[in-house]
Amino acid sequence: MSFAVRRLGMDVGNPITIPSNWGGFSGASPQTSTTKTLTVPAGSTGDVRLRINTLPAGTLAYSKNAAAFVGIAVDTTVNFANTDTLAFKLTGAADDAGVTALDLVYNVVIGSCTLHTT
Repeated sequence: MSFAVRRLGMDVGNPITIPSNWGGFSGASPQTSTTKTLTVPAGSTGDVRLRINTLPAGTLAYSKNAAAFVGIAVDTTVNFANTDTLAFKLTGAADDAGVTALDLVYNVVIGSCTLHTT
């Protein structure tokens, strides 16, 4: 879903989007989400906050553009350009984690992901 946002009567563009939500993933550790391609509209800063909703005992990490996974703090800000990709990974047995990606310019949810390891 894409929509224009108006602030103070001025059209400031559209928020960052993904084609579909990450959703939930469950299985043996480590558990990795699907990779999503972000659409970052022209004029957007591309700043995304990765907000942990369920703090795991193990390690929750993200990967930008298939690079090595990097740990996520409670609120981690990452900058994306158009067509950059994002995936999540949870390492640790019998663990749960949830993360939400927020467009910082528009303060809207881009998508969310839950991971469970057995």
